[in-house]
Amino acid sequence: KIITDQVIYHLLDEYEAWKIELDQKKKRDVIDNITSPARFEVVSGCIFRQSNPCIVGIEVTAGILKNNTKIINEEGKTIGTIKGMQKEGENVSDAGRGEQLAVSITNAKAGKDVNEGQNFYTEINEKDYKTLIENRELLKGDEVEILDKIREIKQKESKLWGM
Repeated sequence: KIITDQVIYHLLDEYEAWKIELDQKKKRDVIDNITSPARFEVVSGCIFRQSNPCIVGIEVTAGILKNNTKIINEEGKTIGTIKGMQKEGENVSDAGRGEQLAVSITNAKAGKDVNEGQNFYTEINEKDYKTLIENRELLKGDEVEILDKIREIKQKESKLWGM
């Protein structure tokens, strides 16, 4: 970027603003490329296929749910991976809070791993968790809340997870 001005102080101010904007963009790019925290609930009466893959109707209750994301239950058990999402017959790559859609989950079985009314969370590895915590100011309120819940779930298995 080329910055021009007649007054040196204005040049310095513009440079500082540009530098802050660039740093924010770099942080946002890092966050966009890691697993984002999300919670969703399986809607009652919306189990469309039992397995291979399991297809269910869900509502995202917090965060942003993305394709190709591993999910865990409230006990921390890995359930499967979201391989596809459709809203009103159209494929979508992500879904935010309040959105209802159908998802296909590989390696999951309805009635065994997935039940109506059950909550699930995105599985976040410890490295991504630490990156998200370092950039907490870029997250929305419900994403921070879900991140804390995921940490609680993971700490059931390993007390030092996320420390």
